[in-house]
Amino acid sequence: MTHLIDLDLAATRLLLDAFNLDVALVRSSTLAPRGARTDMLIDLCHRTTTHVLRVGAGAVTYLDPVALRQAGITVEVATFTHPPYQQHHRGPFVTGLSVLDLLLHHGPAARDVLTKGTRLSPWSTAA
Repeated sequence: MTHLIDLDLAATRLLLDAFNLDVALVRSSTLAPRGARTDMLIDLCHRTTTHVLRVGAGAVTYLDPVALRQAGITVEVATFTHPPYQQHHRGPFVTGLSVLDLLLHHGPAARDVLTKGTRLSPWSTAA
């Protein structure tokens, strides 16, 4: 490995596999997307034949809903509320730790804990 991205991709793949999530990782730089901001996301969606764009709550402040709708792309907003889980130490639950803490404490059941804290909602906008 010669770049930090190589380590990041390897760690991401390790976690995806540990949580039994079948996800293809594609570096956007290999697709040479055109445009900027929302237009670039639309181009990436078209290049990967994606019709649903899943974003975090912060993205709704800068995405262009009209452009996405005209491009035939539906937006889902993902939110996460950290559910408490059994940690093997004395004292109260410690929130905000790495997903590694959850995985090491709960093994294969860790995915269920993550699922309980995840919410997907369609992006509704008056635009």
